[in-house]
Amino acid sequence: IVEPSEPVVEALREALDYVCRPPLALDFATKGSSIRCARLSSRVLNLMESMDKSGFSHIPVIEKEKFLGVFSVSTIFSCILRDPTLRITKETTLSQLGKMLAVEKHVENFAFVDEKTTCIEARRMFEKIRGRNKRLSVIFITKTGSRDEPLLGMLTPWDVMQDIRHTDEDPESPRKKDKRDAKN
Repeated sequence: IVEPSEPVVEALREALDYVCRPPLALDFATKGSSIRCARLSSRVLNLMESMDKSGFSHIPVIEKEKFLGVFSVSTIFSCILRDPTLRITKETTLSQLGKMLAVEKHVENFAFVDEKTTCIEARRMFEKIRGRNKRLSVIFITKTGSRDEPLLGMLTPWDVMQDIRHTDEDPESPRKKDKRDAKN
């Protein structure tokens, strides 16, 4: 008769825990309070400079706690294609870009998911090609997946590229913290 060693038993416990409680997309997302958001009155060049310095690719546009759209490099691209005479000055605001901020007008794809969406589901969403051979650029996480709710998180393909199996090696990973909390 074979008796499994303690490391084998622990590995099996971790595998079972992973299957029973897969990590959530929200665990890997930029949390709502840390998301850099813009308003319609935000100046376009200031946002572009901020994005360049910080390495942001997308900034949600929120007005009166309502999600209006996304500002990204593709927004400028789309606006210039629509109006080649468009000039961006220091005074240009997002409101002047108008309808091009709407998610439906972007050359990119965006999705809204609920807070219980797993990281595996999010990864699959990023891997799938959507309309016009476009991949998903950003997943926004809200309580029920509605764009009319406050953003709980924002997830990019970069956020889920890391191998989620290695999160247990990071002492600050959400799953490691859950285990420590359960033991205390």
